[in-house]
Amino acid sequence: MTKTEYYSLNQWQASDRVLMADFNSDNAKLDAALHALAEKGALTRLKTFTTEEKIAGSGVFTMDISGIDWDAWQYVYVDLALRGSGYMLLYPNGNADGASSRGYVTSSSYKSLAGMLPCGSGKPEITRVELQVFRNGAQTVHAVCPYQCITGSAANYTYSALRTLHLTPYHESYHMDAGSTITFWGVR
Repeated sequence: MTKTEYYSLNQWQASDRVLMADFNSDNAKLDAALHALAEKGALTRLKTFTTEEKIAGSGVFTMDISGIDWDAWQYVYVDLALRGSGYMLLYPNGNADGASSRGYVTSSSYKSLAGMLPCGSGKPEITRVELQVFRNGAQTVHAVCPYQCITGSAANYTYSALRTLHLTPYHESYHMDAGSTITFWGVR
């Protein structure tokens, strides 16, 4: 009997004696390989926050993310479904000046990890921010927001030093309504 190249699965020929133990061994190898593959690429929900009241003017919505083990993740995606009007800014650890971002196509910069995040009326679109951890919590915080072609960073913060993230209106006339959701997903 011959074996496959990568997983050493049995390859029977007409003259080989087929045994139940051979089938069971192959099934165990396949099960383990499929499980490892599913674990590697799967999104894992880490935290979800929902606003309970309107955030307007100089208001701030604070998210406690201190429980995230940054060393466990390659990427952490933040999906923002923001209801309201206008745009919000995202910054770390209570420091409104602690982040900056710039667009690929624009020279405008913002005090935000992800540029201006839109709030929509009705059912809002999800805006995704990708935090590039690369399983190194000691790394400086970097973000990509593909929706707006934005890159951002918090140069004075490492992932392991992040305790909170905050959303605040970009302009005093903008607001984020109750029922907005922010979900954190980990990717190994």
